Amino acid sequence: MRICTNCRSQISEGSGFCPLCGHVLSAGSQPPEQNAPGAAADHSALDAKQAQQRLRRSRRRIAAAAGIIFMLAVIAVFVQISLLNSAGRRTNDIAAQDISAAGKANTAPELEYPANGYIFFSQAGENACPLTIKTQGDQAYFIKLENSEGKDVLAFFVRPGQTADMMAPVGRYMIKYASGITWYGTEDLFGAATVYTRAEGAFDFTYSDGSYHGWIIKLYQAADANIIADSIDAADF
Repeated sequence: MRICTNCRSQISEGSGFCPLCGHVLSAGSQPPEQNAPGAAADHSALDAKQAQQRLRRSRRRIAAAAGIIFMLAVIAVFVQISLLNSAGRRTNDIAAQDISAAGKANTAPELEYPANGYIFFSQAGENACPLTIKTQGDQAYFIKLENSEGKDVLAFFVRPGQTADMMAPVGRYMIKYASGITWYGTEDLFGAATVYTRAEGAFDFTYSDGSYHGWIIKLYQAADANIIADSIDAADF
């Protein structure tokens, strides 16, 4: 078999021209009509088949790309929902922490102020040393004296802007006080807004020369202030 140098079709040995395209292979031979009906039909069918194949391949590529875009969109929506849920959980956690930090003070009922100078606790024994507490402004005070062993020996209440004249036992004490506006009782004090303070140093209440000696303490800024106070945590009160 020979191969046509023009259309690469196979032709019989001894043939002087290609029966498909009419290309002359040897001198003196007469080619057939090039536009043979059979040849044209074969080429048209081949072109149509190739066009259909290309169309199917294009459709498959378009379908694959659409599938990828759809999957990416689904993933993006899932990620966004996850982020929103996570943010919601964090918000709920923060709210829960705020409620926990506020403690029972946020839910306990508001109470009337006790009487000015009302004593909540006093250790057994003689309280004879004078202790005067002066206040100003709208803050009320829950005040206590604590001995060197960390035990309370006296606890009392001072209303806003008033002065309380108390009596303390002989001894050396730390003075701590909680302040605020809304009173919830001795357990919750002034709620989440309670400010805890400790007067710096120890205070001596003594008896000498037939007299008891104590202190006058001003819980506000004054030119003749006689204490320095530091803020403390609720756990240290």
